[in-house]
Amino acid sequence: MNNRNLLLLLLSTSLSGLLLSACDDSSTVVSSTTANTSSSSSGSSSGSSIAISTTTGFTSDTGSSDLGSTTTSTTTANRAPEISGTPPSRIEENSSYSFTSAASDPDGDPLTFSVSGLPAWARFDAATGTISGSPHAGDLGHHSGIRVHVSDGTHQVSLPAFEITVDQAAVIATGNRLFVDNQISSSSCNDYAPESRSCGGGSDTVYVREGRFKEQLKVRNSGTEGNFVTFRNYQSETVTITGATLAPAIDLTDREYVVIQGFNVDKVGRWLYFLEAHNNIVRDNHFSQAYDSAGSKAGIFFFHASHNRFINNTLEDNEDDALSLVDSERNLVEGNSIINAFHSLWDIRCGNYNVLRNNYFYNERQKDGEVYDCDGQVKTYKYNATKRNLIEGNEFDYTANSGNKSPFSGIQYGGQDGIIRHNRFHDTTGPALRLALYGTEANHVTGNRVYQNVMHSSDFAGVWIQPKHSVSDNIFKNNILGGSSFVNNDNRWSWWNNELKGEPVQLYLSRDSGYLFDTNAFAHANPDQPYLITYGNGFRESGIDPQRSVAWWNSNEPGKFRNNMVAQPAFVDDGGRDFHLKAGSPMIDAGTFLTRTASAGSGTTMRVTDAAYFYDGFGIPGERGDEIQLEGESTTATILAVDYASNTLTLDRSLSWSSGQGVSLKYNGNAPDIGAFESEG
Repeated sequence: MNNRNLLLLLLSTSLSGLLLSACDDSSTVVSSTTANTSSSSSGSSSGSSIAISTTTGFTSDTGSSDLGSTTTSTTTANRAPEISGTPPSRIEENSSYSFTSAASDPDGDPLTFSVSGLPAWARFDAATGTISGSPHAGDLGHHSGIRVHVSDGTHQVSLPAFEITVDQAAVIATGNRLFVDNQISSSSCNDYAPESRSCGGGSDTVYVREGRFKEQLKVRNSGTEGNFVTFRNYQSETVTITGATLAPAIDLTDREYVVIQGFNVDKVGRWLYFLEAHNNIVRDNHFSQAYDSAGSKAGIFFFHASHNRFINNTLEDNEDDALSLVDSERNLVEGNSIINAFHSLWDIRCGNYNVLRNNYFYNERQKDGEVYDCDGQVKTYKYNATKRNLIEGNEFDYTANSGNKSPFSGIQYGGQDGIIRHNRFHDTTGPALRLALYGTEANHVTGNRVYQNVMHSSDFAGVWIQPKHSVSDNIFKNNILGGSSFVNNDNRWSWWNNELKGEPVQLYLSRDSGYLFDTNAFAHANPDQPYLITYGNGFRESGIDPQRSVAWWNSNEPGKFRNNMVAQPAFVDDGGRDFHLKAGSPMIDAGTFLTRTASAGSGTTMRVTDAAYFYDGFGIPGERGDEIQLEGESTTATILAVDYASNTLTLDRSLSWSSGQGVSLKYNGNAPDIGAFESEG
């Protein structure tokens, strides 16, 4: 097989889309009644809530169908209905979305379906229960909190809340288009036929054909806004770029508005460079086995890069860092699966306003993630310079055993003014979150907001806050820390070996300042006890003897601990790591509001006491700001801009508020829940 250089596909179609108008707050109910058969009636609506009701008859003892009532000779306890289904989580703009949940009742009771949190572009079919629709350019971004429920009048069960992320479509132009095919004998032709993979037929479709390419894909020209240069595989064909000397295999240096989609990159030196690269989309690719021990350059390497989107890719087996954002801003890393790297699965170094969302992390070799300043990385020296990064909705599944060195964390964090929320950390050998202070690259851990996470089943602690250097104004709210038991994998320290071993350490403090824990839940099977919060200094020695209970910390250190509780959260499936809350969980409506209004007012500009909890999209294409809700109100508004200096939120709709009224992300019930997922209330 001849190996040929990959050709640049320059495409010129501009994006266009229909902006959908905002829907009102009305609720539409669509129903149909059937007797052991499906109805063909349907209905649709755009609004904040849509309910679908289907009443199904059953067969009596005589075999006849009876929709009205039935007589039974015995009385049995009503059994809950069942609902199942896995909704698609991603869709491109201008594509069709469809999902149907399945529900049944073991008693044959009539069922009522309800759906909440549906995006405005979606609709329902009453006969089939199908969620469907076609989002457009105005719908880009993630739509969260969608839940489907079914009730038999006594019991209600629900699918877990899910998100639908609408991605920008890979733009295929209508101008000159080229095939890349390493199986034709000619160097080029103008009448290529994709059906026969030969010259002589002619076609306008542009994709890279199936094959193994042993040369670098280096993009030579940029696109423009709305007119992307696009490389992608043809239909479902497998296109592989391979070769141990390729470093990197794909190079986007100095390029803008390029789409890379549908490639396998395997057994190469390094994977992909975003050097001085902006406004690019890399999606739906599989990267495996990068051999170079090249630090941040070994995997997906961002440097002086901005406004790029790295979406729905798989990365596995890297000999150093799998994904690094160095001195880069306003990039989105979403929906990826990153597995096994010799050092860190991902890191952010002296980068600001980046978003890591809904990714899966698992590392059998070292830690999952790092956030810290630059102390010589890529010849860059910037300190107190890793600010306002958003880390949300990720699953941190596993970290390796460190042996006699510092434990490997879910996140080893040395950043400033960051938001860490709605993540699930579990089965980490080291702490889920370590506020790390060391050397010169991790000297400033200030102004961070850590809220509504679950930190579960660590072999160390849910959170470890280390000593030394500059630590201030780090606030933890509405988190669940539970299920952890201290294991002395690092056996150099007598206190760890002789006292902490086997204790239920959920929070490990090695300093007495710089943090506030407000309304968090320490989940433990036994009542409140010492060691749930453990204090020990930086020399791995006990800081107090005896250790204290959570209640003691609340009472005696009110400036650092307030309203924290010890309770079992009642997860849907603790063992299966489903951290949604069961109905009746003590975590429901038990959270505190993130902040409060600074004064009474009305309009679209709201001053709050602390705006550091909120996100406005950071100017990343397709991103939307947070949806917020006032205490005691049902109306919500979307944040268009956050002025962190003046603690001011600019909203998309006018609201009215009183002084000191609570403000949080959208919630159900009377107050936010504690934990990573908001229940339906």
